[in-house]
Amino acid sequence: MKKFIIAVMIVFVAIMSFALIGCKSSSVQVTGLTFVEQEDGYVLASCDPELRTVVVPSTYKGKPVVRVAFNAFLHSKAESVRFAHGIKHIDRAFCYCENLTQIYVPTSVERMSDDFMSCHPALTVYFEGSVLPSSFLSNTSTAHVVMNYRKNDVATDGYIYITHENAEYGLKNEELWFMNYWGDDLFVKLPDHVRYKNKDYPLYGLKTFAFYETPFLESVYIPDTVVACERSVFSNHRGVVLFCESEQAGLSFHKNWREYQTVVWDCLVSNLADDGNKYTITNGLLCVVKSNGMSVVGANNWYGEVTVPPSVNYYGNPYPIIEIGNNGFENYRIDSINLPNSLLAIGDNAFYGCKSLKSIVVPSSVMRMGMSAFVGCTALESLTLPFVGVTKNSQNDAQFKYVFGYGTDSVPASLRNVKILDGTVLRANAFSEISLEELILPPSLTTLEGVAFYKCNVEKPVVLPRTLTTVKSTSFVNCNNMTLNSYYISQPESWGAGWNGGATVNWGYTD
Repeated sequence: MKKFIIAVMIVFVAIMSFALIGCKSSSVQVTGLTFVEQEDGYVLASCDPELRTVVVPSTYKGKPVVRVAFNAFLHSKAESVRFAHGIKHIDRAFCYCENLTQIYVPTSVERMSDDFMSCHPALTVYFEGSVLPSSFLSNTSTAHVVMNYRKNDVATDGYIYITHENAEYGLKNEELWFMNYWGDDLFVKLPDHVRYKNKDYPLYGLKTFAFYETPFLESVYIPDTVVACERSVFSNHRGVVLFCESEQAGLSFHKNWREYQTVVWDCLVSNLADDGNKYTITNGLLCVVKSNGMSVVGANNWYGEVTVPPSVNYYGNPYPIIEIGNNGFENYRIDSINLPNSLLAIGDNAFYGCKSLKSIVVPSSVMRMGMSAFVGCTALESLTLPFVGVTKNSQNDAQFKYVFGYGTDSVPASLRNVKILDGTVLRANAFSEISLEELILPPSLTTLEGVAFYKCNVEKPVVLPRTLTTVKSTSFVNCNNMTLNSYYISQPESWGAGWNGGATVNWGYTD
């Protein structure tokens, strides 16, 4: 009897173990995936956007996973998605998956959308079978397609795609092409070869729109292994400097391989470009070499805080930074920038479109300000200028709005604090229709011309410097909400009648 009971217990344990194993294999708990039950099984409804590697199971809670829903991976940060065998339908599930480079599809999939809106430019869809699912057209899809991927790595367009250092290369007929770049570097140095399956392939050519996915680009270094370039390689990148090891364009360069780019040929020997300027990259800055120093026309750090040094090394000698060139930091995502006292000039549109820039001090060493230097700096809160206008005491272009392009509402609404370092004269409309919290006038100011301030609104009292001797009668027209502090006990005789135009004046001001 005892042996019988023991035998029964052994059988019972065996049956329960088998049941638990069976339950484990048919009931899959998947973290980060949300399933919705339907009559024929489960549908993958959504995915945790923070997952980087996703494996979608064939079953969930003992029932098959049969379909992937519309927008299931919307805005996902996944880099790789693999589907288990059994899934039949994959709807338009992948949109705005900017990190996604790999999707693995089993032979069980009967229907799949070929729409991969705003996904990674190097996205490749690997199909286990040799026949595409219905509604998937490889010739219209934005993704690369590899069939029978367990035995083959050649895509349907004949290329083997290789990802290397934020770039995609295509290998075909032993020729390695540069296909796409998506990195953040503004200075891109192309390699002279890329290794694939223990073999080095020299970089042969550059494809059309190879840098289209790069929002900002300042320079590209091209090795002399490159003998072919297709049309519009650098489309949408006006002003980029190309450093080419070759002495000239090869026979396989399309006549429109570049459009508005400057080229330094034979760059290992010379830095003279075809626009007549000499270019160099040093200390993370792209510079034009001038007789008395360097003009900065780009930087490799295009976001956060940027510091421009007072000088850089050039052939072993220090060269002062004397200028921020035209469009030098155009559309950079910088929060702040530190400028050196070696600067003599700020170029036109120098900080155009720097929408994150909040504060900048242009040093008193600067002798010329460029037109529209700060157009589009919509977050700018604090600005210090060496003077008002293009040059100190200039007759023309002598308005504060000059650096913002003169347009209607060109001065950003975010601007609250302005300080002017130097200048003896503020001319007509110098501060026309400006609203600020604080305005600090230069201590050297002697003259306010008529309508120097027109419809101005400054919240804090504006201190009129001790040096101010001449104020025209219409200097503060329609400035009724302003308060002016003057060191004089009373109005000097040299100031015109009604000069304050309705602004409140506090005489006898002391610091």
